[in-house]
Parts: sequence; structure tokens; C-alpha cells
Amino acid sequence: MQLRQIVDEAHALASAIEDGERAKAIFSARQIAFLAMESKREPIARAASELSTAIRSEAVLSASTWWPALARLADAIGKAIDLRRGVDGPLSFDTTQLARHVKLRRTIRDLRARGITDVHEQARILRVGSRFLGDMLTGVAIPEVFARELEEVTHKRVGWMDEPVSTDDE
Repeated sequence: MQLRQIVDEAHALASAIEDGERAKAIFSARQIAFLAMESKREPIARAASELSTAIRSEAVLSASTWWPALARLADAIGKAIDLRRGVDGPLSFDTTQLARHVKLRRTIRDLRARGITDVHEQARILRVGSRFLGDMLTGVAIPEVFARELEEVTHKRVGWMDEPVSTDDE
């Protein structure tokens, strides 16, 4: 389960970097390092710590400093996923993720019905980067932090995104 949390946090990190949100990027990198140390994934922890340091050292996010560290982190996470697939089989697409994807698509449909058709505006309303929103809409795992954020933005009860759904009307 820790690896899935690391991947979720990596998506949040990517959105923060994309949106120029330095403090959130630093927090996510530190969170990844913590989760990786807890699960004894030292290469991920080391790469996440390097990335956090690189981001902290800049007044403004600029690719020249953090890009190599981000590439090392992505590589370390990729190797951990490959290792897990070799030992435990591929990461499963569970019912919680299915529910989150169905409800995200329904939320986007509702935004479109209200005349909000621009993906950048949808992403702004949902408090996420537009690229990451697009990724989630095409099947990338939806992190818990985003699920809770979407519930807050749409005035749904906590946990609504994770409740089982019928996909018959999708």
C-alpha cells in the first residue's frame, strides 16, 4: 500500500510543480521521502530528498535545478513498480479507483452542463493542474488527497468519491 501512496503523492508533486506551487511541491517531496523511508525504499527516499532540496534552493521553480532530481525520483519509483510487478503482479485497479474515476467523469460532465467546458477552468475549479486532470480522466490513479479535495469543492460528504457506483449509466 505504501507504494500506491508514494505514486499518489508523486502525482500531487507533479501538479504542484506544473502550477508553480513551490510550498506544495516541497511538502509532497518530503511526504514521498517519509513514505519511502517507512517502507524501506531508500532510492526513492534519497531522490525525493534531493528534489525537495533542489526546489527549496530556488526562489522560483525553474526546470534547470529540479528537473534532474525529478527524473531520478521518477526512475526510482518506476523501478520500485517494476520490482513489485515482478514479485506481486501488476498494481491492481481496485473498486475505490473505479468509483473515483466514475465520479470524476460525472463531475466533469456536470461542469460542462453548467457551461464550463475549458479544461483549464475545470482544473482550476477542482484545484488541480490541467495536465494531471487529463491524466486522471484517462485512467491514472486518483490520489486520496485529490478525492477529498473534489468532495470539498463539490460540497459532497467525505468519502463520497470512494463509495461504490454503478457504471451502467457511464
